[in-house]
Amino acid sequence: MHEIWQDFFAKNNFTINGSFTNGVVNGYRVNITPLKLHIAFFALPEQILNIEQEIKPILEEKITYEFDRYGIIVKTASIWTMEKTAEKTIFILNKICDILKINGAVGDGYCPACGKKINETDVKKQDVDGFLLFVDSECADIITEETTQPNNYLLGFIGAAIGGLCGAVIGIIIHLIGFYAGISSFIAFVLGVGLYKKLGGKADKRMVVIVTSTTFIMMLLSVFIMYLVIAGNAAAEENLEIGAMEAFKLCMNDMEFKSSFIIDMVMTFLFTVAGCVAEIIKTLRAIKRNRVF
Repeated sequence: MHEIWQDFFAKNNFTINGSFTNGVVNGYRVNITPLKLHIAFFALPEQILNIEQEIKPILEEKITYEFDRYGIIVKTASIWTMEKTAEKTIFILNKICDILKINGAVGDGYCPACGKKINETDVKKQDVDGFLLFVDSECADIITEETTQPNNYLLGFIGAAIGGLCGAVIGIIIHLIGFYAGISSFIAFVLGVGLYKKLGGKADKRMVVIVTSTTFIMMLLSVFIMYLVIAGNAAAEENLEIGAMEAFKLCMNDMEFKSSFIIDMVMTFLFTVAGCVAEIIKTLRAIKRNRVF
């Protein structure tokens, strides 16, 4: 260990366990591992936006960061010497702690998961992704349950499919009235996310992919089924003894029918994008921060 680190850890009373260290810097609990550090804090979404804007200018090109449920992770480059890495990391650490304090983020003595002030009787040590955190006892139980809960993709997909089906039915009704609307895909996505989690799927990026794909498939499938029914009815009116699929293929030879079908598919796709994109971004941000799950 470089002497710069030794002096820093001694000054801040860090606990050292091999390559893992933990202590409090300027009122914030910090975990430091080789080329990575975690600063635990709790802040509201609007505070985090301000914090992020102030942190960006102090970080060099080779230094990356990401917010997690319990604070911020900063990763440094491996191209520097040990001395330069130590100097840069300590400089950035102190700067970030100052930024957190200025923006009102609470640190040591508060639960980084919920922001609640904790005392010695309520606090629990929790190992999360290799970092030692001090959290409220209730949050510790929730974290333990979340980390041990199995991720049931099949049931999650069924939930997403049910949400997509509901959105598709609404989409058909709106289309029959003579309109296009992104609200049906929005409903499909929101219901899909809710039911995905309710039936046993975990809220992660895979969930977003599964629910988004299911929503698009169900919305486009609803248009196809609607035209399938129209073609089948048209065949029945002409006393043609053919199935709906065969009738659809026959109708696709008609330029007006074909154009109408293609336009409706394209418009449904575009309105599905419009209805889902904002919610997808919101959900991805929530997963990254993990505040709402």
